Amino acid sequence: MTAATDTEAFAAGLAVEAARQHLAAHALAARAHVTTHTVTRIMDGTDTPCPRMQQLLAQALGVTPGRIYEQGGW
Repeated sequence: MTAATDTEAFAAGLAVEAARQHLAAHALAARAHVTTHTVTRIMDGTDTPCPRMQQLLAQALGVTPGRIYEQGGW
C-alpha cells in the first residue's frame, strides 16, 4: 500500500467514524486537543497524520487507529 493510499484510507475512515458518532471536525478537534484546522486537513487528505496524531484522533473517537483504517476501506 502506498503512502497516498494510507493517507486516503485514514482520511476516509476518520470522516466515517466522526460522522457515525455525530461529531463535527471542531468537536473531534476539541476531544483530541488539536486544532480544527489540523482535523479538517487530515479529513480532506491534505495532511498525512503522523502515528502520534493518528493515536490522538483514534483515542478521541474511542477506537483504535486500525479501526479508522478499516472504516476507510484499508
